[in-house]
Amino acid sequence: MLTSVSTRGFEGGHAFGPRVSLGVVAGATLSPDFRSVTVSQTSAFTDSFSSSPGAFLLGGMVEVAIEGGLFFEGDALHQPMRSTGRGGFDSDISSHTQIFNAWTFPLLGKYKFSAHGVKPFLEAGPAFRDVPEPQGLSPYGVTAGAGIEAHLWRLAIAPSVRYTHWGRYSPTVAGAVVPFENQVEVLAGFSF
Repeated sequence: MLTSVSTRGFEGGHAFGPRVSLGVVAGATLSPDFRSVTVSQTSAFTDSFSSSPGAFLLGGMVEVAIEGGLFFEGDALHQPMRSTGRGGFDSDISSHTQIFNAWTFPLLGKYKFSAHGVKPFLEAGPAFRDVPEPQGLSPYGVTAGAGIEAHLWRLAIAPSVRYTHWGRYSPTVAGAVVPFENQVEVLAGFSF
């Protein structure tokens, strides 16, 4: 049995060497999760469903330097999807909120430009989603974004805007919750 201990992997402030960075990503959605829908089942009974932008996103990220400004980034983001429903008879209206816990996994190719201490970047790649409810949400999408990376000592700070287009919604049962296929979010990555 052999073992080895080395501090070389921590050179330059990177735990896994100078080509791999680990960090966190935080942000918010700018688009609603679900479409606003009103369903009148009888002349006196009405249901309406709505969703607001601003879901808080949080997760981890890993970035690998490939060659000459090219990078690969993988994220695991928790995104609560929220739908508010109001319904009932004319004199008895009640409201309720449903929260669907979704995890998204964008896998992005990035190109960073060098420009006087900051690095503007473009990113694009596939995105995957794990959400058990509502059933019928597409688990596949395509993501593209742009941002700027700056450094504060050894900390890289990278605010960005991302657009994701998800596949078609295929509900397994009829319902009033209809998701948007297009999503816009603002994010900030913090990595070492």
